[in-house]
Amino acid sequence: MEQPDVAVKKIEILLIEDNRADALLFRSMLHARRENSPYRTVYAVTWAQSFEEGLALARQGGWDIIVSDLYLPDAPVDDVPSMVNLLLDAAGDAPVLLLSGMDDEELTAAAIQQGVQDYLVKGEFRAGLLVRTMNHAIVRKRLERRQAGLAGLELSSNNSQQLQAVLEEICRFTAEELPATGGAALLFWDESAQRLIPAAHYALMPLGERARGFLDQPPAFILEMFTSRTPMVVRDTFNEEKVIQAFVQEAGLRAFIAAPLVHEGVPLGLLFALDRRPRLYRKADQDFLMDLAKRAAAAIARVQLLEQERFERKLAQSLHEVSRALNTTSSLPEVIEQVLLALKQLLSCDDALVLLSPSILPEGSAPQLYPLYKDKLETWLRRDNPLAMLDVCLRRRNVIYYEDLSAFAPPWPLLRTERSRSWLGAPLFHRDRPVGMVILVSDEPRAYWRQEIEAVKALAEQAATAIVNVLLYEQTRSALATTDALFSTAQSLIMPLGLQDVLRTVAESARSALGAEQVSIVRINADEKRVLSYTVSGQEASAGAETINFDEMWRGLTGWAIRNRRSLLASNGHAHPFDGAGRERPGTADASHCTLVAPIIFRGNILGAMTAVNGHRRPAFSENDRRLLEAMANQAAMAIHHAMLFERTREMAHIDALTGLHTRRRFFELGQHILLHAARFQEPLSAIMFDIDHFKSINDAFGHAAGDVVLRQVAKHTQAQLRRTDLLGRYGGEEFAILLPNTDITAAYSIAERLRSAVAEHSGWLDQESISVTISLGLVERQPHVTDLYVLLRDADRALYTAKNRGRNQVAMWPNWGNILATSADQGRRTEVEAPNSP
Repeated sequence: MEQPDVAVKKIEILLIEDNRADALLFRSMLHARRENSPYRTVYAVTWAQSFEEGLALARQGGWDIIVSDLYLPDAPVDDVPSMVNLLLDAAGDAPVLLLSGMDDEELTAAAIQQGVQDYLVKGEFRAGLLVRTMNHAIVRKRLERRQAGLAGLELSSNNSQQLQAVLEEICRFTAEELPATGGAALLFWDESAQRLIPAAHYALMPLGERARGFLDQPPAFILEMFTSRTPMVVRDTFNEEKVIQAFVQEAGLRAFIAAPLVHEGVPLGLLFALDRRPRLYRKADQDFLMDLAKRAAAAIARVQLLEQERFERKLAQSLHEVSRALNTTSSLPEVIEQVLLALKQLLSCDDALVLLSPSILPEGSAPQLYPLYKDKLETWLRRDNPLAMLDVCLRRRNVIYYEDLSAFAPPWPLLRTERSRSWLGAPLFHRDRPVGMVILVSDEPRAYWRQEIEAVKALAEQAATAIVNVLLYEQTRSALATTDALFSTAQSLIMPLGLQDVLRTVAESARSALGAEQVSIVRINADEKRVLSYTVSGQEASAGAETINFDEMWRGLTGWAIRNRRSLLASNGHAHPFDGAGRERPGTADASHCTLVAPIIFRGNILGAMTAVNGHRRPAFSENDRRLLEAMANQAAMAIHHAMLFERTREMAHIDALTGLHTRRRFFELGQHILLHAARFQEPLSAIMFDIDHFKSINDAFGHAAGDVVLRQVAKHTQAQLRRTDLLGRYGGEEFAILLPNTDITAAYSIAERLRSAVAEHSGWLDQESISVTISLGLVERQPHVTDLYVLLRDADRALYTAKNRGRNQVAMWPNWGNILATSADQGRRTEVEAPNSP
């Protein structure tokens, strides 16, 4: 068996002595005191032959004691107090012992008052007295230093320091004052986990992984020491039980001393001083550690109380801020974000998220995940189904956490992230109703204290209430929006709206009621395999009806719903519901991309389909949403049918059934806008009134059917001679009206003459009869004061009567424009016609 090492205590001594003989005598006295025992003391003497050399070495530090001759040649001989001050300043924490050749009690007393530990008179002491005096000086100085350190420890615990800083200061003070070559460690009792956890450590030299394992996984005998509240001293592990021997040696240590931390009868933890080699822990060391443990426990209790007060104030402030924010927030994502921000600020975690249970969401919904940082959403969503983790947390009805995920394989894939090292989950309940869970994630391992867990519970309770209230509010708002949407759709059934107005109204109502990102309505002709129109609400349409491929749409989700005459709720991951590459049958909804489609059917006839789409940044649709869209599609079918009837009726009121021209009413509606535009922008505008000459004779001779043919033919030929911007309408009977925008009287006269010639030169008005048809035309240009179409057409009608009175088949103008050139078809030559001065 390997022999144990002999514990050696080494004392570093700086001797400042100018007399070589006295220096050798000093060394010989210490050499004679060496003991041949398992525990022995070695005195290492460094000799400085002058005061200046001694000061330089003293300032380097590392001395257990400094011994100096009081009278040195290069020291201030006449000013002993100055010499002592210089020596004490250079010595630092090391005690100073003076040697004097004369027994000057007054001088030595003054030196001791300045801070010198003791003095000896040369020639009057032997080795035993020298060693005892030095040891006493060292012990007294150490006690002074320890008392100052303990006072500083108490002071730091009263000065609002953080608990971790106080724990680390306790370890540092322990390691340096014993001193302990393996450092010092403090294990703290975690009430929630019911185990000792490493809270702080200080090493004079770096510890290896094995020594750190000694702190992370304390064995059973350490737990027994904690529960019994008794100290333990292990001077050499070779002399201890095998369990202690194996454990401590595995950590790379050979000795330790431990003291329980107890405050007012409550055990708080254990304080360890660790050594790498065997060590004789003297009673003074044990008493020091016990006293330190007692004071440390009191300091820890004070700091804990202060931190608890600070934490409770911070928690109260956070709860107040969250409550105030929640009272002004009606959006579920915003409510959850406020709660997560409060948790992150209170507990200093790196990420936080809320997982809502399907039981609190609309029927058919999947669990909803709300992370604090939106850019991490896809990372979270790529995890496996988190329902198992949610079920465990809700079933336990208590906080569960993992201090270090790297120490084991976590049971749920949701916890396995690239950086996460610790994890905490708290259930959300509202009046015993499961709501979900809140999750806190940290990038570094960390322990959660009892008050932190209680804070999480308090915020979780408030969050659960807020989430339920918001969900109730959103359900109420959704119900109101549903009612409003159905009412808006119903309104379109009774209001005289055009087809496009109805489609836009229905699409916008559906989008608002569903909270959808986009709602579109496609109208089709299934027999002709043609898309008639495509209307989108929520964003601009990516394609119009003319660019949507019917076959592609027919193969996609929209085609499936139309072919099967049933609505669907699907998740396809495609950006467009007409994507033919999508699945042929509907799937189940998830949060990545959700689509609703409902066919529009009226009395068994397919009119088209309504489609609602939500991207991954919006909640997935539910079965309630599907039923709502189906109800709106049924109403939309009736609204679309009525709008089509309305447009056909309106078309009949606007278009003359015989000629296909604008009716008189429609001509006045459009013509007044053209006149006002011309007046506003000071553009020329001319008007023509004309009718068919001797039209009654045609009816009498050939019948009214023949007259209708002539009317249609005249309208056709006239329309062919006009521009797209010109307005032509049937004024009544055989009379017609024309508006010529941006046309002055000269240009208008040319157009009127062209019309007259085209009619007069045409033959074959009737298939079996040969007749001649001519027209008379009255022409007028708008004057600046004219802003009423009726006035303008009245003047044109006056010019028409002038043309008829002058023999028909000619153009007349109103008012008096002087002499103009006109062409008479009957004479076949150019004649000079004078415009009348009066009607």
